Amino acid sequence: METKNDRGPFLVVVPSSVLPGWESEINFWAPSIHKIVYAGLPEERRRLFKERIVHQKFNVLLTTYEYLMNKHDRPKLSKVHWHYIIIDEGHRIKNASCKLNAELKHYQSSHRLLLTGTPLQNNLEELWALLNFLLPNIFNSSEDFSQWFNKPFESTGDNSPDEALLSEEENLLIINRLHQVLRPFVLRRLKHKVENQLPSKIERLIRCEASSYQKLLMKRVEDNLGAIGTSKARSVHNSVMELRNICNHPYLSQLHTEEAISLV
Repeated sequence: METKNDRGPFLVVVPSSVLPGWESEINFWAPSIHKIVYAGLPEERRRLFKERIVHQKFNVLLTTYEYLMNKHDRPKLSKVHWHYIIIDEGHRIKNASCKLNAELKHYQSSHRLLLTGTPLQNNLEELWALLNFLLPNIFNSSEDFSQWFNKPFESTGDNSPDEALLSEEENLLIINRLHQVLRPFVLRRLKHKVENQLPSKIERLIRCEASSYQKLLMKRVEDNLGAIGTSKARSVHNSVMELRNICNHPYLSQLHTEEAISLV
């Protein structure tokens, strides 16, 4: 929007669990963007569609997988020609026959983007499903895609070679072809490169006194350890773990449960 003056509309589809996080991040980092959070009751969604979506009075429409696939919402949202469709947790569509993938075929867009932190598995079908979403006109056939990688083995008369029988050179050839295919479509953020751009961490220790109830539970652990004897390493280890639990969450410790049972 800042560099190319592309004002949208952009469709951002996310899991329902991270919808509030996406909304707060947009509010914090890009408050000037006109966004629509397409969620809530049917009446609210109908109002948003009539008042803003039809007239495209927004830049970003933020919604979830469920609304994207909803039989009442999909006919409305698919009428808009989106400049970008952005799918968060993009590995969700690694199965070409899943419902989300089928519903996405009804949506038109100039560009598409997948966001995911899940590594690609060694599965050509999953890779093709992702590429088919990004460029359906180019990667339109799963069979042709798989056959292209099996082409080096056609001379052996076996178009579906057993991976266990492949030589190291053949495996490297397949991997090299995969890298050539993926390179134009993948923008990777490697951990060691991102860490160099972050400020160094500062550790702060804040000491606070234990509550009276925590002190009571700690005293019982110490008395119990003294009664058993410190010669048993297992008892010492268990006691240390119990003290740790009392510090972090005393009401979930074993001693708290025993105390509650004794009171009953």
